[in-house]
Amino acid sequence: MELSKRKKICYLLYTFLTGQQTLCEIVFDDDIGSSSDDDEEDIIICELGIKKRKRREVVRIKNYITKVVPNYNRTQFRSHFRISYEAYEGLLVILGPRLQRVGNKGRNTIPVEKQLLSVLWLLATPDSYRSVGERFDMGKSSLSVSFMRVVKTLNVLGRQLISWPRGERVESVKRRFFEMAHIPNVIGAVDGTFVPIKAPERDAEVYITRKCHYAITLQGICEFELILLESILCSRFHKTSTRIETPNSCRPVFPFGSSLFF
Repeated sequence: MELSKRKKICYLLYTFLTGQQTLCEIVFDDDIGSSSDDDEEDIIICELGIKKRKRREVVRIKNYITKVVPNYNRTQFRSHFRISYEAYEGLLVILGPRLQRVGNKGRNTIPVEKQLLSVLWLLATPDSYRSVGERFDMGKSSLSVSFMRVVKTLNVLGRQLISWPRGERVESVKRRFFEMAHIPNVIGAVDGTFVPIKAPERDAEVYITRKCHYAITLQGICEFELILLESILCSRFHKTSTRIETPNSCRPVFPFGSSLFF
């Protein structure tokens, strides 16, 4: 078989097996004709030196967590992440074991500190995945996976962390509220807010607020130290009967009925 034909066959085999168009070094054994077996004359012995392609290194900020974050004072840390440093340390202890992969299979797990801080930044700011990933030296896909992992873990632990005061704690909360506002028998302060969302594909009209924006309603009850006692998420709104002819007129269905407080 001619050498040029051998090159073509080797090239086709290489591109078929690797799916790449770049031909690496091909080394032929010219001594195959000296074999005693006649059938070996038609055997192509080639070595495809497949050189591992270097991954394109994306330019990002390096060592932000290890060199910059530790130098923040408590006020700066809270302004950036919208959480106190002490609360962050508490979350790190609680979430840490759940955010680490068990076993040695696959790639190395993203450090827990990087996962938590990057997600806190996403939750606290309107920054995009691209800009947050650049700050924390993470790809958008890795950041997205970390976001879902942290949020799902927080949802699982939510019932343990958010609870009503019991026993002696109730009397302590009442006393502190009375000292603050001189109102007796208060154990919590309630308020709510709209969380803007994009128009859902189904039943979008029921998510329109009285301000005619798409949103869900978040109700929260906290004690005097701003510790959350209960949170209710309500997504349903309905149109007023007196102004039903105006498509954008609507009023919220108050979520108190879903709360243990009422």
